[in-house]
Amino acid sequence: MDIQIEKMLITHLNMINLEEFDDFWNINMLKEELENPLSFYIIAKIQKKIVRIFWS
Repeated sequence: MDIQIEKMLITHLNMINLEEFDDFWNINMLKEELENPLSFYIIAKIQKKIVRIFWS
């Protein structure tokens, strides 16, 4: 199984937001969160599909 770990991008976060939270956060709020030095977001992919999200 080929698992890839990479830094979450705004496109990933926005896609998850739309799928899971019905556009609860707007795009500017998402950008601010990703740029926050106290936040940490990564994703795990298998065959280019996001399978796990990690944040703190």
